[in-house]
This record gives sequence, C-alpha cells and structure tokens, in this order.
Amino acid sequence: MLLLLSAAGLASPPPPPPPWPFSCSAGSTVQDIAKPLNMSTKLVVVTGADGRSGSAVVLAAALTGARVVLAGRNLSKLIATVNATAAAVPAAAGRLETEVFDLANLSDTRRGAARLLLRHERIDVLVNNAGGAFGGMTADGYAAMFSVMNIASALLTNLLLPALESAAVVSGGARIVNVASAAGFDPLPLKHDASSMMGWARGVPHQLSTDVGYGVSKFLVIHYTNELDKWLREPTPAGYRNVNALAVNPGYFRVPPFTLSDRLACGTVMRFRPCPQLPEQGAAPIAFAALVAGADSAPEGKRLLDFETTRIGPAYFQHGDNCAPRAPPKWEAAEAADWFKLVQEAVQR
Repeated sequence: MLLLLSAAGLASPPPPPPPWPFSCSAGSTVQDIAKPLNMSTKLVVVTGADGRSGSAVVLAAALTGARVVLAGRNLSKLIATVNATAAAVPAAAGRLETEVFDLANLSDTRRGAARLLLRHERIDVLVNNAGGAFGGMTADGYAAMFSVMNIASALLTNLLLPALESAAVVSGGARIVNVASAAGFDPLPLKHDASSMMGWARGVPHQLSTDVGYGVSKFLVIHYTNELDKWLREPTPAGYRNVNALAVNPGYFRVPPFTLSDRLACGTVMRFRPCPQLPEQGAAPIAFAALVAGADSAPEGKRLLDFETTRIGPAYFQHGDNCAPRAPPKWEAAEAADWFKLVQEAVQR
C-alpha cells in the first residue's frame, strides 16, 4: 500500500489500543509520576544522571523520598544535578550521592560497581540510562556507543545483581530499567544474526554511522532486556531472584526554546503526542518504569513500556499511553537469545 504525504502532514495513525490499568498518559511529567509514591526505604541508582533525562529521573526518585545514587563520568555535572535536585526537593538533601565512572571503559565500570557494592548492600532499582549517538572506539575494542549502551550496561547489571537480589529479599522485588528508543524500530541495515551484531558492536568491518548505530544499539537494548527478564525469571538453587527487567522508550524531548528543527521533526518525522516534550515529560516513562509498582507486571514478551510506535514511510507515529507494555521490534527468537548469550559471555571475561 502506497502512503503519500500531504500538506497537512502524514496519514493519521491507527487508533490507540485500550489503555493498560497501570499506564501513564501522554504528557505526564516525572512529577506526576512521583507525587503519589513513597519510596523512602528504597535505593535507586541512575546512570547518565548528569544528562537531561537522567536528571529528570533523579528528580522523580528524590520526590518519592528514595535515596539516589547519581552515576556518570562528569563529577561537576553530577554535583550540579545534586544541587538542582536538592533545591527543588529540600527533603532530598543528604539522600543524594554521586559515583563517577565511565561506561566507555569496562575496567572503570568494574571499579565503579565495586565501590557501589561496598557502600550499598541493597539496590532496589537500577536505571541504565546512559547513552547517546557518538562515534569512536574504546580501549576494550568496542564502538563507544555500543560499549556504553550495550556491553558496559550489561556488565554493570551483572555486577550489581547481588545487591538487587538482596533488596528483593527485603522488599519483595527489585527492578532493572534499560532505556531504549523508538529508533530501535528502524529497519536494520545489516545482517540480523547475533554474531554479525557483535561484529558491528566491535566496529568490524567498520563503525556504523552515529544515527544508524544508535538505532541498532537501541534495538539490541530492547532485545537484551527481554532476554534478561526471561533469564531472571528462571529458578536458581537458592530460589527465584524476584528481580525484573524492563525496557522503556522515552519521548522526543528538548529544552526550550524549541527551535524550528525541533518543530519540523515533530511535524514530519517524530509525530509524538505532545511534541516536542520537555525533559520532565520525555523522561516520565522512564520514571514510571523505575518507580511505579505496577510497571513490572507487564507480561512476558511485552516488557517494553512505550507509546504504540507505528512507522509509516520515513516517520514514526507514537500514540496511545506512554507506559503501556509492547512487544519488542521483530527479531528471530533464536537470534535474540544468541545475542544475550554473547553479551553475557563478553562481560564475564
């Protein structure tokens, strides 16, 4: 079927599905998400906490009364976020701490995780939020973008799993939230098998462009999370872990004043509702996935909290509720399982 653009924009998206009882509406802010919650006994770790979405998630966690560890590679930016959060939530002063390490360096990630484990026996929520579209290779032999969003985040998750399991024993459950993107629904410009994906993650035969690599990396985030959640549900000799994993697609957000390119993207490419969003709106699905109790009741195979994402021609339509559980972008089950295995092997070396 041929779809044509008109002067009024793209064809209308299909109607949204019925809302899930635990979803949040488009346009919700992190403040809306946090307001009814009390997490004063919980500890939340947020990577990329010195960025726009990370700062908004930190604010949400602070509003619930949780203790929050802000993890990132730039201490001055982390301190600025701590100060801004404490100014907005005076009760959070003394409940915010920083941890500096670089996810583009696996050894540094291990050191950061070790310091976290020394200070915190229990971690209730881990939000793997760090990421972005950037080039370069790491000393560990990975394209930097893939290291940060795929390999090092999986390493951090594995290293912190004992603390997540300890929290689950005390509170009845713990949670891992991996931040993905609607770009994960882009057509894949390369072989779909897991070993080829790992080759691209290592820059073989060459690095992907930042835009293409970002979409591939986020595709892999979604499928890794889905497989991680399946693995976490398997029984161990000590019983069930009671740790869940969710992926989440945040909204398209910008900091005002919105530019012409922002508005053009909203009118012709992104088609979010609303669009562009403020960081406090765009990060609301992340806060929802991390903090709201019902979010982890999403069914197996639909552990991606998202708008309904429909790709029509060159554009994304995202409609429906921000936080409804969706199926991941299509990939053969065996290849997704192989990707999870390859990442686990890589981080356990």
